[in-house]
Amino acid sequence: MKKITRRKFLKTTAAATTLAVTSPILASQKTKAKDDYKALVCVLLDGGADSLNMLIPKDDEAYNNYKNIRENLALTQSSLRELRYTDHAFHPKMPRMQRMFNNDNLAVISNVGALNKPITHEEIASFEALKDIPESIFSHDKQHYHIMTLGNNDIGWAAKVADFLDDDLVNISVNGQNLMQHGSTKESFIAHDDYGVVEDPKEILKKLSSLGVDVDFEYDESKDHISLSKQLELVAKLIDARESANFPKRQIYFVKQSGWDTHDKGSEDRLLENLDRSFHAFATTLEKLGVKDNVTTFSMSEFGRVMRSNSSGADHGWGGHAFAFGGAVRSGIHGVLPQIKPNSPDAIANTAIAPSISHQQYVASMVDWLCDGKADLDQIFPSLSRFKKKTLDFVA
Repeated sequence: MKKITRRKFLKTTAAATTLAVTSPILASQKTKAKDDYKALVCVLLDGGADSLNMLIPKDDEAYNNYKNIRENLALTQSSLRELRYTDHAFHPKMPRMQRMFNNDNLAVISNVGALNKPITHEEIASFEALKDIPESIFSHDKQHYHIMTLGNNDIGWAAKVADFLDDDLVNISVNGQNLMQHGSTKESFIAHDDYGVVEDPKEILKKLSSLGVDVDFEYDESKDHISLSKQLELVAKLIDARESANFPKRQIYFVKQSGWDTHDKGSEDRLLENLDRSFHAFATTLEKLGVKDNVTTFSMSEFGRVMRSNSSGADHGWGGHAFAFGGAVRSGIHGVLPQIKPNSPDAIANTAIAPSISHQQYVASMVDWLCDGKADLDQIFPSLSRFKKKTLDFVA
């Protein structure tokens, strides 16, 4: 039997059509009627992604403000990839995500971050006046814990969703153990980590192998971890074989792209190129599998980066932009864009952008979709009730 190879997975839309035809697993899906399956795919940009250089103002005045505050980190105006019907553009290393956005297949959720309650410009202006904000907002460890639990003590938010859904194998990780999926009373599945298969409840991977699905990822010594594209490739295979594997109708997948604690432009360029290729390949594959409307993929990072340069990069910040795609996602830029300029009213002391959307609101919007509006969001996200708007309209 033919296999979905990494080379095929990373090719363009035209090549993905061939992929869908030549694989017996993929081809079989084309004849199936639309089902009631839904999945969330969380892609953690681990280390604090500098999203201020992913979405950039393109108009002259706003761009000059961005250039003045970002100094040597600023991208050249001519290199930016314009986004249709907006005053903003993407990083030059994001051509595929630009096409996804311009073809109504990608959303940017602006200025998401760690919040326990809404904050005002007056509070931002006097950082000391900020009350009841998450602990150590510039700390990797503390903010990683925050986005994994979202207000629950040592229990992951995805684990809480699994308990609500009351089903085993709601949570599947292709990047090892993680706190986001930890703490459920229901069985989860570690499909893969850097060193191979960790566990295989009900011999799922053995069953998939018998169907011609290649799950033997090579270990990449140069990167010390499996690539983002490899992880998303396995997610696509698992979703495609969901009926054979007896997976539940609602699932959450965990994927991680490591290395975002860069502090330099060169490393970030390589990461962005990888993200751009992998997101486009995954979106194309899901469409060819006939499950585009069933799967919502979204990014998270523990924090964004500050506006000002530290000569080689940007230090730990607070708010940052996130990305989402899938048939249920409304394309466009959602939320209030912060002003990237000297003395910005949206920034603390000319450095970190204060978020205008909480991680709880962001994730709750997708959990609400996953659970068909039936989940008790306040129980899953304890501080969500403090926000006037519990869910956002980027997903329907």
